[in-house]
Amino acid sequence: MGIINDLDRHNNKKTVEYFINSKVDDLIERASTEGKRRKQIENKVADDCANPDTAEGLEYLSSIADFSEFPKYSGRGVQEAAPSIEPDSLTMWFTEVEKDEVEEFIAKIVNAGFMKNGPDYIKEIDGRKLIMSIDYAADKLRIFYKKA
Repeated sequence: MGIINDLDRHNNKKTVEYFINSKVDDLIERASTEGKRRKQIENKVADDCANPDTAEGLEYLSSIADFSEFPKYSGRGVQEAAPSIEPDSLTMWFTEVEKDEVEEFIAKIVNAGFMKNGPDYIKEIDGRKLIMSIDYAADKLRIFYKKA
C-alpha cells in the first residue's frame, strides 16, 4: 500500500508542476500576442497622427501648436520619451542634459517674459496664464507646460 501512495503523490506532484508550467506558458504566449496587438495599434495611431489630412493628425498638430507661446528646449539632451499631451498641458522628458544647458534654457524663459514664482515660471497673456515648471537632477530634465 505504501508504494501505491508514493506513486499517487509522485503523479500529483507531476500534475501540479505540469499545470503550473502550462499556465506560465499560456501567460507568456498571451503577453506576447497582446504586445504585438498593442504595437499594431500604436503604429496605426502614430500613422493617423502623422497625417494632417486625418482628424487625429489635425488634432495632434493643433494641440502642439497651442504651446507655441512657450520657449522650447533646444539643448543637446536626448528626448527620453514621447511628449505627454493632456488637455492644456504638455510634459517632456530629456536625458543627458548638462547643467549649463538648463541655465541657458531658464535664461530664455525669463527673456521671453516669464516671471519666476516659486518653482514655476508664469506669464500672463490676454488674461490666460502660461505656466512652465522645470525639474533638473542627475542629467535628467522634465519640462511641464500648462495653459490656465
